[in-house]
Amino acid sequence: EDLDIGNCEEHGRPFEAICDVCSVPVCPRCVMFSPAHKQHPVKELPQAVLHYREQLNGQLQKGNLKVDNTEGVLLDIRQALLTVEQARSRKLQQVNKIFNDLIKTLKERKMQ
Repeated sequence: EDLDIGNCEEHGRPFEAICDVCSVPVCPRCVMFSPAHKQHPVKELPQAVLHYREQLNGQLQKGNLKVDNTEGVLLDIRQALLTVEQARSRKLQQVNKIFNDLIKTLKERKMQ
């Protein structure tokens, strides 16, 4: 399954992994060059999803996901959703700008 969770704002490249230390999406350049994530272990997106799913299932089975714990998880999920929605919005704006520029160029060529 190909997961698209957006692009890195710093490098403009697609997120391809999750930093195990910081629990945030990272692009390959973040992993190689960013002081914030360099030398941190990472998981590719599909493996990270499985890892977090297993953690949640384990906590559910142990009964450890009480209100205090679930509120933190919900906040993390809401933040991740917000990040993805912002990335989606930026991409949509980029596509609209390119489309409008193409239409403008075609109209200008037609007038010549």
